[in-house]
Amino acid sequence: MAKLTQKEKVILWLQDGKTLTPLEALQNGMGMRLSAIIHTLRHENNMNIKDISKTKFAEYKLEGGSFK
Repeated sequence: MAKLTQKEKVILWLQDGKTLTPLEALQNGMGMRLSAIIHTLRHENNMNIKDISKTKFAEYKLEGGSFK
């Protein structure tokens, strides 16, 4: 079985209905550049990902549950 890419790990995490912060991404093997991965998913995969944070740290959530 092939290893999952950082992008694939983020997709699976968000599709499970969980929120994701940069610290959680780093601790779970998704890399240090979560904002870059989120940007790619938003623009290349048309995913509706929102930053729901109320602080200066990003917290991302997938709206709608899936992507095209």
